[in-house]
Amino acid sequence: GTKLDFDIPGKWCGAILNSADGTRLFSCGTSKEGDTHLVEWNHEGSVEKSYSGFRKKPAGVAQGVVQFDTARNHILAAGEDNQIMFWDVDNTNMLTCIEAGGGLPSFSRLRFNKEGNLLAVDTVDSGFKILANTDGLRSLPAFGNVPSEVFRSPYEASEMKVSGPPIVASISPNIGQTDHLDTNVMSACAEKVSKVLDYDNLLREIIIRVGFPTTLVHAALVCKRWYHHASEPAFLRLFHERHPPRLLSFYLENRKDYNMASIHFIPMLPQPPELSTVIRTVQSYSWGFYHGAPANFRCSRKGRVIVSLYNLVNDNNFTSRVHSPLCPERGLVVVPPLPHIQIQDDYYYSMNDLLLVEEADGVSYFHVLLVANMQRTKYTVHVNMLRHGDGVWRTYLTFDRDQLLDPEWEPKAVLANNKIYIASTQNIIDFFDLTTSSISTVQLPHGVEYGDRDTMLAPADDASDVYLIHAKNLQLDIWLHKGDNWLLVDTISLRDMVANLRIPGCEVEDEPTAPLWINHVGSYAEFVFLEMGRCALHLDVKCRQLRKVYDMTEEELDLGDIHPLTMIWPPIFPALTDNLARFAF
Repeated sequence: GTKLDFDIPGKWCGAILNSADGTRLFSCGTSKEGDTHLVEWNHEGSVEKSYSGFRKKPAGVAQGVVQFDTARNHILAAGEDNQIMFWDVDNTNMLTCIEAGGGLPSFSRLRFNKEGNLLAVDTVDSGFKILANTDGLRSLPAFGNVPSEVFRSPYEASEMKVSGPPIVASISPNIGQTDHLDTNVMSACAEKVSKVLDYDNLLREIIIRVGFPTTLVHAALVCKRWYHHASEPAFLRLFHERHPPRLLSFYLENRKDYNMASIHFIPMLPQPPELSTVIRTVQSYSWGFYHGAPANFRCSRKGRVIVSLYNLVNDNNFTSRVHSPLCPERGLVVVPPLPHIQIQDDYYYSMNDLLLVEEADGVSYFHVLLVANMQRTKYTVHVNMLRHGDGVWRTYLTFDRDQLLDPEWEPKAVLANNKIYIASTQNIIDFFDLTTSSISTVQLPHGVEYGDRDTMLAPADDASDVYLIHAKNLQLDIWLHKGDNWLLVDTISLRDMVANLRIPGCEVEDEPTAPLWINHVGSYAEFVFLEMGRCALHLDVKCRQLRKVYDMTEEELDLGDIHPLTMIWPPIFPALTDNLARFAF
């Protein structure tokens, strides 16, 4: 990869790419002011060229990242405003733009093939189109010579023709469908099918640039070979790295009681058109079963939502149900009752968390119960486990501690990389390694202590342990615990962002005055939900975008707990069948 140590225009959201021959460097980004900059850099780190033709976006709104690519024939293409724009890399004026027959998203992902005569672009229905010049058409397969089922995915091949400079003589807004092509030419080129659909590297590049897990499922339905490409573990890891699961919505729960009537569903808008069906599915999911019942949300993870029904006499005696609002066809899963744990008269339950982990053969659950004496000087931690397929809970680990974090600090157990992390005192974390059944402690970074909702843990990726997010004086520090060390991976100043929101009751002479609390941190610390005044705020860590997503009503005394709902990851692929395996071209 290329490392840039200089300021990039539009660096709020951007992308960097080398030319096809590797000799030139380009970047494209959108600034906070809404200006898109597509530029070429020289070897000294200065802007060589700035390409024109982009429309200004609304200031302060990150709508997406403009994707672009270059070809051997010195063509530069970018996707924006539901169209494809073209330049000669040596000329900053836009040559032409096309809509490609419609159906393109606001920010199209696109990719030239190695020869530069085919351009693949994604579509709003999670498919893709291939634009071709005359040479590119000769490399396309003869559609009539392969089973029609193969092309039931949203796939099109379109010819590009235009009069103009020789370098773009094959680019045009006039799109012709594949079935209008000369069948004699197509038949003569049948042996070149591998140039496109059998060219595995190009196929993977096309799929990975579309950016939605639903696209992987569409690709897997085409044929057995595509299925293996889309579901291959290394490819899925790369896809996840480039396209983290999108935040769709969140549930807001009143923490004062267990009444499900206080649950609010708030979609995170705007969303791409490709996800409109997903949003409608989630919005239509009914929670009427819990209306008026003593219930509350446990957690929301990977498209699953756990809700517990409590016994009003003994709140440790509860029944949990696992819902799948993104996939209602999964049905409702009832978690077996927890084992009864007898406690002494002068002890009480100070923490009661239910965690789930997805394994290769299904979902397993961990129940973490913290029992404390009334003086809060002795604690016993019980960890029970329910494996996929088992009908009863089993005791996994039990141990005593002299001191854990005072329950009023609301420590939340976090499951990451087969370890359960629990806050202990104001600067210590206990973690239980479920692989080795061992218990260890970790000192918090220097100067960091658990305070009043200002510190929270979040799972990290497979190669690390856990993130720690700490808020202080309108600054957010993100630490990563890796091995035996804490690494400060990011520091975000929120002062200007909060001031720009002008939250009522939180300013004195344009300076934010209300405390800033952390409500929830997403997996991999990709986003953070914050509280300030009577508002809920969402921070996109990567894009440095802070926006208000909820205003409390006059009847609400406090904000409550936020439970985000993200796209399911990894995607659920259909089982391979004989019918699908037939098309293993």
